[in-house]
Amino acid sequence: MFQRPELDEIQARIDHATRKITKTESLHDKAQRDLEPAQTKLNQLNKDLAAVQRALEQHQQEQREVQHLQGFDLNDVDVDEYRTLRGQANSTAVTERAELNTRMHEQTAIQDKLVAAQDSLEVAQRKLDRLQAEEAILLDRKNEVSTPRPS
Repeated sequence: MFQRPELDEIQARIDHATRKITKTESLHDKAQRDLEPAQTKLNQLNKDLAAVQRALEQHQQEQREVQHLQGFDLNDVDVDEYRTLRGQANSTAVTERAELNTRMHEQTAIQDKLVAAQDSLEVAQRKLDRLQAEEAILLDRKNEVSTPRPS
């Protein structure tokens, strides 16, 4: 009924499926062995979380009592509003700090340009003074040459 090549192919598929089953069973066994310690650790972490939450609630209650004794009665709405305003102030402070840095850099750049312009102005003023002095000298020479000398 089946020929030899077909039987070999079927046998190869069976062998492959058998190896996959063996590997899967091995992985399943390993996962089962790892499950118990992981479950134990998870249970311990849940207990720790519950203890921390209880401690937090106790601390918050103590803080409320202290605030009440000091005359600082804040309800949850007031605390939420405070947190919102503090968050807004922090974000505004970051924005303003960045803007301040930008303005300081701009001011430095403008001051550098101003110093450069003042230097250029001083150079031009010295050049103008020198040229005016030369002009005065040349005018004196011209007047000397233009005016007849008494002989």
